[in-house]
Amino acid sequence: MFTNRSHSGNWREMLKELYEGFKEYNQYKGIMTAWERSQIERSIVKVRNEIEPAVLAGAVGEWNAAITEAEYRLKMVEAAKHEEVRRWDAAKLTSEMQMNEMLIKQIVGSPGGISNNDPEVMNRLKRIYDEAQSSGDMYKQRAVAEVFTNLLSMVGGSDQDRRMQANSLAKQAQRDAEKSRAFPKLEAAEAAAAEAIEGIKRARNTLIEVDSQLEGHEPEYGAPVRSFSIDKELGRVKTDERGNIIKIVPLEKVFEQI
Repeated sequence: MFTNRSHSGNWREMLKELYEGFKEYNQYKGIMTAWERSQIERSIVKVRNEIEPAVLAGAVGEWNAAITEAEYRLKMVEAAKHEEVRRWDAAKLTSEMQMNEMLIKQIVGSPGGISNNDPEVMNRLKRIYDEAQSSGDMYKQRAVAEVFTNLLSMVGGSDQDRRMQANSLAKQAQRDAEKSRAFPKLEAAEAAAAEAIEGIKRARNTLIEVDSQLEGHEPEYGAPVRSFSIDKELGRVKTDERGNIIKIVPLEKVFEQI
């Protein structure tokens, strides 16, 4: 029975042994005498009191490590966002886009419709697009893609074949524009931050499990925790109604309003 167990030095193993002791006691207490129940209960309480500091320290240590990692990764995301903004000269990009809009208008005649019957209209537009994309200039590449994304609205008329060509080129421009906007460093930072957030969620579940199993209960992930210290730790991470993390606060500011 539980009284003969010897808990190890690993906090997870200690908690597991305690929790199994609770379950074993609950399974057999119906056939025990009052004296036997009293002895086992005293033994369980004794073991719980012995291991609780180490178990809490281990679980809270993992929780703090997860928070530290998430805070670092979120800062890396913000740094990458600032770097992404700085890599573009807004005035230069705007100038390139305006030039492309002007070229399109000259070729198609006017926005909203083709005022001439030149069968080479789409070929000329395609050449402008391809030349910019093959230039190696990231401003030309992004500017032409951003502008040509709206090509269908600029190349009107009733010629369905021409409109289909314009639509195809506009879709290609949309893909190229997304590619031009992409910043691998930011994408990598966001992926690492997302994994760190998952680490917080796993550590949160661990704290909830610790809180329940120290009392011999099955974990209830949506229910209030019993331990004040664990409740305070969980309060460090503020979430919205969907469970998304919106703020991480120091332990001493847990009970302050956001």
